[in-house]
Amino acid sequence: MEENEDEAVQQDIENENGENGKTEEDGENQQENEDQKEENYQKEEENEDQKITNNLFLIKEAWLKLKEIEDNLEEVDLSKNKINLINEESKEYSELDGQLKEERENHEKKIKLIEEQFQQGLQQLQQQTSQHHNALNLQPIQQQNLQNMQKLKIDDVEEEVVKEGKLSTIGLAQKANKELKDCYQLLQDNISKHLTLEVNLKTYEDTPVTLQNGETHKLFKFARITMRNPTTIAINFVDNLEAMGSARSALQSAVGQNVNIQADGFMLYVPVPKITRERREEIANKVGAALIKEYKQALQQIYSKYSRLITDSTKKQDLPIRLNNGLLAEMRKLSQEGEKRCKERSKALLSEIL
Repeated sequence: MEENEDEAVQQDIENENGENGKTEEDGENQQENEDQKEENYQKEEENEDQKITNNLFLIKEAWLKLKEIEDNLEEVDLSKNKINLINEESKEYSELDGQLKEERENHEKKIKLIEEQFQQGLQQLQQQTSQHHNALNLQPIQQQNLQNMQKLKIDDVEEEVVKEGKLSTIGLAQKANKELKDCYQLLQDNISKHLTLEVNLKTYEDTPVTLQNGETHKLFKFARITMRNPTTIAINFVDNLEAMGSARSALQSAVGQNVNIQADGFMLYVPVPKITRERREEIANKVGAALIKEYKQALQQIYSKYSRLITDSTKKQDLPIRLNNGLLAEMRKLSQEGEKRCKERSKALLSEIL
């Protein structure tokens, strides 16, 4: 009996322990469920946050695109305004171009009319002067010659035409007169070049040099001439070394034997003569006299050459006489003017202050 009671008590204890264990297990399961719910809730919150962040990003992108579209619309409006302005300006330019084109056409018509009138006048003038062409082209050698030429008969002038490429009698007189005046101009250049106390490189450049093959050329043809310093002229023969010896001899003759020309490789150094009283007198007297002599000889050669050609160019007797007399008078006049000009410069040279 007691054993049955003990078993019953033992059974109750076990049942109670089982219920307690079950209760504890249920509690643990409930706690796990709550933890799982909390974790799921947190995940849901995180997902919601991520969705909100993504939506904000999409909203921002949409706003930027909208802003870009607005800017483009503004640029389109500005471009439209620019296009309108350009169209207006193009229209104005087109109108202006049309006006200019019309004015240009009117101007060209006026020019064409003036040219036609000019051509008509020129033709009339040519018709009026055709018979006197040779006489009108003749430049008077001097007043006496002009008077003589005016006395010539028209048939005399018409007979003196160019035949077989040769100059007419009057053409020869014209050419002679031109050469006389060219000779006078050459004298003027030589006076400026030689009758001076200043160093003129042109004087050295024009020095005639006869080469070993017999050809004669001016020095500047095969040498470079410069001022090394105020007292020395440097002449460079680097490109024509074979001409150096002939050039040195020519320079020595030109500057005088008392000038010591130095040679160094392909260079010649020519001392500039000191300007003393004797040097002034030498330039003024000797150089001036030499220029006058050469000038008069050149004038005489021109006169003699063309006087003979004029005489032989026609069978008439009075025409060559009148032309030659005029040519002689012109030669004498230029000779006197050239000599006077040379002496005036020589006199001024003696009192010139360097």
